[in-house]
Amino acid sequence: MTDEGYLKRMAAWYGQLSEAERTAPVNLYLYQPARAEYDVRFGGRKDARDIAALFTLARRQLGNGGITDGFYMLALADTVEKMDIQVYEHYRVLADLLLEAARAALGSQDPRVLCALMKGVRLGLLDPEKYLPAARGAFESAGPCAETAGFYQRALREYGRCME
Repeated sequence: MTDEGYLKRMAAWYGQLSEAERTAPVNLYLYQPARAEYDVRFGGRKDARDIAALFTLARRQLGNGGITDGFYMLALADTVEKMDIQVYEHYRVLADLLLEAARAALGSQDPRVLCALMKGVRLGLLDPEKYLPAARGAFESAGPCAETAGFYQRALREYGRCME
């Protein structure tokens, strides 16, 4: 569990970003999972609509070619994991965006994408019969340097959790 002070600081930093900065994939990754967690734990779920709208806007800005951006996909997976299913309409928006990106990214070697796919499988949002074999192939073909990379390790952990 993340502490309330950390989540408040993340919210304050997020509040200083311009609209364009808020939809940048790396900033979605940095801020939205914490924002969703704060909203669920301390905010009364009142920001769920805005979080879903932000990802929808980012999707439009990225276009079809950009939806496989690793930070965008990982931001979606991490945020949907933190969002409460009690705000189903907004949760479903994120889940649908993740599914759309996952379909476009099938076969990707990007460890951030692999991590997002494995998290999507673990959360029950993506079909394991489709995505686990593709991830297994990506892990088997990765070079020895990849094994020490942080996102690669995170993707492997998610893969292991899917296989449990």
